[in-house]
Amino acid sequence: GEAFRLGISDGSLRPDLDVDLCMSQYATSLRAVLHRALVTGQPWFDVGADEQVRHFLDLYSHAIRNNEGLRS
Repeated sequence: GEAFRLGISDGSLRPDLDVDLCMSQYATSLRAVLHRALVTGQPWFDVGADEQVRHFLDLYSHAIRNNEGLRS
């Protein structure tokens, strides 16, 4: 949780994030993506495991970032 709190504090993450909920959803979602991509080996729409994981991480990081930018 400290990484999320620091991100909120320095302005790189959205100030309205609920840290506990955000961490829980991140862990649960990442686990599901990794299971699908790496354990079952079932691609989504012919997309490989590496691309599935990269796409999830990119999508999640864009969802929580602060579009206003870092504070000085």
